[in-house]
Amino acid sequence: MYKKHLIVLAALAQASTGASAMCDNCVVGAVVTSAQQLALAMSTAISTATASLEASITASIKGSEAALATTIVESNSLLTDEVINRTVHSNERAKQDGRFQYKDPCSIPAAAQGMGDVMGKTIIAAASIGRGGTRQSTGGGMTTNMQRVLDESAGRVAPKDPGTAAINAAKATCESFAGSGLRGARCETAGFSASNASGYQDADIRAETLVDGPQRDGANMRIRQTIDPNGKDRSVVEAFMRNLNTPLELRELTKAEAQSDNGRRYIALKDTYDARMSMAEHPIRRHIGMITATTDTLPILNQLLQSGQGKFVQAYLDKEYPAWRTNGISRDQLMDLEVQRRYMNMDWQTRMAGATPEEVAREQLQLMAVQNLLVQNIGQEVREIGLVNATGSMAGARAEMNPQLIGQFKTATH
Repeated sequence: MYKKHLIVLAALAQASTGASAMCDNCVVGAVVTSAQQLALAMSTAISTATASLEASITASIKGSEAALATTIVESNSLLTDEVINRTVHSNERAKQDGRFQYKDPCSIPAAAQGMGDVMGKTIIAAASIGRGGTRQSTGGGMTTNMQRVLDESAGRVAPKDPGTAAINAAKATCESFAGSGLRGARCETAGFSASNASGYQDADIRAETLVDGPQRDGANMRIRQTIDPNGKDRSVVEAFMRNLNTPLELRELTKAEAQSDNGRRYIALKDTYDARMSMAEHPIRRHIGMITATTDTLPILNQLLQSGQGKFVQAYLDKEYPAWRTNGISRDQLMDLEVQRRYMNMDWQTRMAGATPEEVAREQLQLMAVQNLLVQNIGQEVREIGLVNATGSMAGARAEMNPQLIGQFKTATH
């Protein structure tokens, strides 16, 4: 058995050796073929991997770009929303702030620029006019005779004899106020020169001189709420007041006459007369003071000219009283301006039509303050009426009771 195996192995060895010799070329070819296949497979795998990587990278880049673009779009959208929100907030804030801001702030402090002086000094200005007035007249178009008559009536110079004074007064009025017409003819009949030297014909006998201000032309009259503090206006008003009060003043007593008992009684009676006439004349003097120009109004006017209503105020002043830049305006004119620059001012009407509720409320507050001032003025007027009425009542009581009182006194003392 052992031998048989050896024989088989030998045979196999020989066969293997021959086969090896025969298959060397096959092995080489197989190896070459395998190498080529491996290289091809590797190249294919590498190409496939590269293409896959490139596709992956490209997809990643595109994805990143898309994400970045989306982020930019979203960021821009957020930024746009923020800008819109900020703009809306800013506009809303400005809108709300505007509701609480006064559109014409320069007009608010105007009254605080001297209204107190305007209200307080008119009485003093009035007291210097007319009977007993200490303010020296500047003439203003009056003749020398007329100026003398006015000075006598106001007590600035001693009056002459009543007879002479009457003649002088008639002559003076004919020269200053008569002019043409019936009055002029009457003056010429009396032997006086008929002239209108003042430029205000018949102004010394017309109520309009006092109520509406001196008028140059009776055919074209208009209310004048401001008159000049000096010059013709003042002289014309004084001429009218003279005719209301005491047209003819009695001459002064001589020293011997004044030292007599009757002279001393006359002096006492004259003081009483002057006091009562002054009381009766006071409302007139006060009225004149209220229509007389005063520079105390200039700070108020200058403030109003800087306001949103400056154009209207300028036009109003130039029309009503062109000399306002030098003399100011009167107290009455200032109150009229307070009314007209609102109710009669189209700019104010337009502004109020589109005003916010808050601005309307502030304007109402200003108007209420003005109304309080007017109510105070009305109270002063009513009080003055009461004083004048009281004076008249006392005069009536004296007229009725004094004779009885004096008679009873004589009975009791005898």
